[in-house]
Amino acid sequence: MPRANGVFYRRVGCTSPGVCDLTTGRRDGLLGQENHVLLRGEVPECLPWRDSATAADAPVPQDAEQVRFLYELYASCDAFGIGPDQCTEMTNETPLLDNIEIRFTVVPNAPHIAVDNGCNFQDGFAQNTVINDPHLPGRADVSRNLNFGNTPPFVLMDSLMIGGPVVVSEESRWESRLWFRVPRVGPGADSRYTTWRDRVADGNAIDPSLAGDGNPIEFTFGYMDSCQQGTNAFKNKFASYFREDDDDFDPAFPELSDANEIIGDDVLFPGTKVEYFISSNYLIEPSQRYLLPDTTGGYFEEFEILPSWRDDEGVWKYPCFLQIDAYNRARDELLEDALQMAGIECDRFDYRDACTCWVTPMNRMLDPNNTNGMALPQLLGYRGVMVHGGLGALFYPEDHQLFSDYLTAGICGTDRRGLILDGPRESWAYSGASLFTNQLGAEWVSGEYNLFAGDENYCVQLDAPSGGGEAYGLSHSGGTYSYGAFGNGCPTPHDFHVLAPVGTGVGNRVYVNETNGMETEFAQIVNEGVSPNNYRTVLDGTAWELLAGQGANGECLVDYASRVGAISNELRAAVEWIYGVEDVPSLCVDPCVGDLTEIEPGGFLPAVATRLEPGMPNPFHPRTTLRYSLGSPGPVDLAIFDVSGRRVRTLASGELSAGAHEVAWDGTDESGRRVASGTYWARLEAAGRRSASRLVVLK
Repeated sequence: MPRANGVFYRRVGCTSPGVCDLTTGRRDGLLGQENHVLLRGEVPECLPWRDSATAADAPVPQDAEQVRFLYELYASCDAFGIGPDQCTEMTNETPLLDNIEIRFTVVPNAPHIAVDNGCNFQDGFAQNTVINDPHLPGRADVSRNLNFGNTPPFVLMDSLMIGGPVVVSEESRWESRLWFRVPRVGPGADSRYTTWRDRVADGNAIDPSLAGDGNPIEFTFGYMDSCQQGTNAFKNKFASYFREDDDDFDPAFPELSDANEIIGDDVLFPGTKVEYFISSNYLIEPSQRYLLPDTTGGYFEEFEILPSWRDDEGVWKYPCFLQIDAYNRARDELLEDALQMAGIECDRFDYRDACTCWVTPMNRMLDPNNTNGMALPQLLGYRGVMVHGGLGALFYPEDHQLFSDYLTAGICGTDRRGLILDGPRESWAYSGASLFTNQLGAEWVSGEYNLFAGDENYCVQLDAPSGGGEAYGLSHSGGTYSYGAFGNGCPTPHDFHVLAPVGTGVGNRVYVNETNGMETEFAQIVNEGVSPNNYRTVLDGTAWELLAGQGANGECLVDYASRVGAISNELRAAVEWIYGVEDVPSLCVDPCVGDLTEIEPGGFLPAVATRLEPGMPNPFHPRTTLRYSLGSPGPVDLAIFDVSGRRVRTLASGELSAGAHEVAWDGTDESGRRVASGTYWARLEAAGRRSASRLVVLK
């Protein structure tokens, strides 16, 4: 229904008791939007809508007992000022309404609050160590970097911080409380934990040892302190430090100091999990509280110090798999239920605000000043890593390097490692080019399968290539299955990424048009590391959230159970291919303990992999610096190539020693002439391996 049809709409309703005369065309009795709006333009499109009937032009009255939803279409070129020369006088299409939900909520008379950007608690690992030591604690930090972004040192901010309405009068003053409990305590916790716990519990059974066998643990709270910048106090912000009049405030230390943090640093040990939520209320109405998040159904925010060590018949172990969730950044029931159905026990690292301007990379490196994420040896403590990029997560180059080193590092045991990723974005093929091409064996072709293949079906079948050549099919030890991906088109369009294998990569799943059966390469690429490496990888072009079982006619079954089953089947098949059906790992001890005992915190590992790092700066003018490392001495060839594959400039050649190296490129060719602006590739060949990095030359 383009504008020329003269068809406009508004979302309205009527209530009972009350008058709702729908036949006169008058506004009397109708609620919701006051004005009509254009349905859409010339091209069909799918739009999600979410409206608040409380904040509408004509809101629902508080005494309403019933609300009737109405969707009003009005066809009249004259009414909307569309001239006769522009009006077709045709209304030959009908809009489709789907998935309508009407919900009733109670809004308390309490201040609405939100967590400031990057200021929610972040999962972490033990600090001041490069291994997974259960006897060394972690920190209760938030995801924001003090220096913002991936600018070293990577130092996380200390405190959760919220914002709300600005206080302008005595009546508008408000306060906030941080509620928390500790449902799981690491086995290595010592008196540092119990001293903190006994101080803040205020008589509540906030962990299992206080609750006793079979009894529920309880939430306790601390009054959050108002915060300030320098000497200027904010009039609408609170931070997770004890307020001066809270009985747990220690007057021997200043306010907003580490000693007065509600959840302290260096008191939570690996294996410890903290659940929390925040409440706010006006001082004049203390019983009316706003809760963040909505705790209905027992949902709370949480963070953990990993790994989740537990006592397994006298031996401390933790799950052999780590799930890194960079899309939901919190518990996702689909993935959790799918992993449970597949019998895969995982730790989970919630990568909050992945690749935003205020968050740090996951890769801690080995700088003792860094407090973020994890060091490489801590990640190497896991046999398998599942990285959930979903529908929109991005990663820093430092994170790409972390995954690459995880697969190729020659330390911390030689058992096969696995890396499974979903939802690749275009950036993988650029800033993550070395990982993408070398370890994952993949090349990014397109981010829009529907346009690339001309397939407008909402559901797309995913299958092994009909011509063969896949590494494994649609079966696992539990049997065979079929599945697809939904959301390729209306009513909820999403991007499906088209991939191609390079090097040793194998196209393992193709997109199949359910109308004509045409196959398009590829929805999934798998790869296997060759000697001396021992790894297997799986890269999915569709987000796991969009997988679903298939009905008899090939349509996607998008009910919850079918979606869980589809995700579970694919992850289980991938894991069994990586490790073998009989060798899927379960609980692990840290394999790095024996390899790294001589490395002091803040020390530096020897070069563990031959790799080329991204050029810095990039894009650049007039020069960029390329850093690379060699795992062993030997012949090296580092050169610049244009997009056609022609060698432009050789930067390093001959025998070089193991370790770190760097070289600058000034944007000139072998004859010293400046190259044209555009895209180039730096390629390192050494020790039988090839690494590449994309460079952009500016004028």
